[in-house]
Amino acid sequence: LAALAVGVAPLAAQPRPTPASGSGTIYVGSYSGHITAVDEATGTFSKVPLKTGPPFVVRLSPDRTRFYVLSANQERFEIVDVKTRQTLDTFTLSSGQRHIRALAYEVDPTHRTMVVVAKPATKLIDRWEIGEPEFLVYDLAEHRVTREVPWTIDPEPTHFSAALRFSPDGRLLYVFGSEVTILNATTLAQEDAWDLSM
Repeated sequence: LAALAVGVAPLAAQPRPTPASGSGTIYVGSYSGHITAVDEATGTFSKVPLKTGPPFVVRLSPDRTRFYVLSANQERFEIVDVKTRQTLDTFTLSSGQRHIRALAYEVDPTHRTMVVVAKPATKLIDRWEIGEPEFLVYDLAEHRVTREVPWTIDPEPTHFSAALRFSPDGRLLYVFGSEVTILNATTLAQEDAWDLSM
């Protein structure tokens, strides 16, 4: 034991290295209706203003030039330029009594099209009529839904069971659920599926 203690003591006496600060920026959604930017090197905070209120989901585009923000009510979207921190656009897929609350969304690498997974809800005089889950393809330049495709993947999507990702070339759309389903990004027809269960 004495020999072991002698061998360990010099190791214990070594000074601990000081962690080096990073050189990036951490972005965090805030309940006060903005995105907080944290400079890793200095630890200072700054604000990225939002027009649609508190963010629910913030996605950074693959080219790191834009934030796509879904507001806390899950109906309003906002596009923010990362460099200037200015809002480029705001929009909603809801119209009149028909409400579209996004369960998942993703924007293609060219910033042209957004695919949204949602269950439409229509407000009637005495109740809400909840529709079947579907994919909605939204043209970001023309501000309109160009395609509606029924959700056929098992199980039905929830906020925590579905996630979307485009391939780097924008040709494929990956849907992450109980398995990975690969769709043609133009037609939303299934091309393949990966069952990752053991």
